[in-house]
Amino acid sequence: MGLFDNLFKKKDIEKINLLGKEYEINPDAMVFSQKGLDKYQQQDYSGAVEAFTKAITAQATNQNFYTMRGTAYEDMGNDIEAEKDFRKALQLHPNDFVASYRLGMVYFRKKDFDNAVKWLKISHANSTNLGLEHVGITNNNILFVHKKIIAGNLGNFLTQLKRFDEGFKYLDEAIKLDPSYANPYVTKGLALVQSGKQDEGIKYIQKASELGDPKAPAILQMLKELRGDSKKSNSSNPLNINEDPQLNRMHKLPNLVENFENDLMIYYGTLEEHSGSVTIDQFITLTVFYSIDLLIEYRDKALNTLPSSIIEDVKRQVLEAAQTNFDIFNQRDVINKMFSQIDEKIWEKNIVSETHNYMQQFQ
Repeated sequence: MGLFDNLFKKKDIEKINLLGKEYEINPDAMVFSQKGLDKYQQQDYSGAVEAFTKAITAQATNQNFYTMRGTAYEDMGNDIEAEKDFRKALQLHPNDFVASYRLGMVYFRKKDFDNAVKWLKISHANSTNLGLEHVGITNNNILFVHKKIIAGNLGNFLTQLKRFDEGFKYLDEAIKLDPSYANPYVTKGLALVQSGKQDEGIKYIQKASELGDPKAPAILQMLKELRGDSKKSNSSNPLNINEDPQLNRMHKLPNLVENFENDLMIYYGTLEEHSGSVTIDQFITLTVFYSIDLLIEYRDKALNTLPSSIIEDVKRQVLEAAQTNFDIFNQRDVINKMFSQIDEKIWEKNIVSETHNYMQQFQ
């Protein structure tokens, strides 16, 4: 044996320290696993499976390779092989929170919520609140699942089993871990409605909508209709009024008071020509139909949708325009009458044709 043989001898196994634990690393296996990760990132899942299989052949004792290959199988829709790999990973490392989470999700897709809960509880117990960015593992990494997602899905599965109190505990944890994470708000909101707490549930779904959850606005509208809270008895919504908070933040009416003031003066003069004088009720009717005509015009230009924020903007600006030249519109009872008529008429089934018929006299 030469003097320097040990120095230059190839080492089959190396060790690294990760989060205080030592892991054995086979250099060849690491090369194959990196190829697998590259393929996975390219969404070449069959290529990833092939590379991870070579990594496993090189080092069959590394549970991470089974978890990675199982995840690739999972994304291919092959839950049978995915389950085998996740179970093998857990056989090698029973506390692997990623493998237990992914195994739980396999059971979820089988609609086996009891086993889904079992494995997600194991995952939750062994997961960390900390991000692993400092070691190159991000929240979307194949080997990392954020605890908020584990808690959120666990809460979801428990509420589907009607174990509401236990489910709410995990959903509240997910919200606490990331208050901007919309999914647990939707899940808890629906579960609260299901358990008979509709008003409280709507508040959570409203919050999810504010956070940008794409499903929340439709769910919110449906629940409000069921509660009879949307003023749309008999599902009458001829102006397609939308109360979505995100949409309302995007739509704000510019200052058009001067334009409205000129229109009202012209229309008032036309009424005066037709009847000789204009009563307060006639003038209120004018402001009501004029306001609704503006809302119809906005709706038509906004892809047949009328954000509720525009209704309030139009009411306020038309009132301000009327107050400029007519002191009567500074009286509280006149303001209330104008606003209440607008609020009622916008839900009437034939309001579009009624408004068009009324406004024709000014053309």
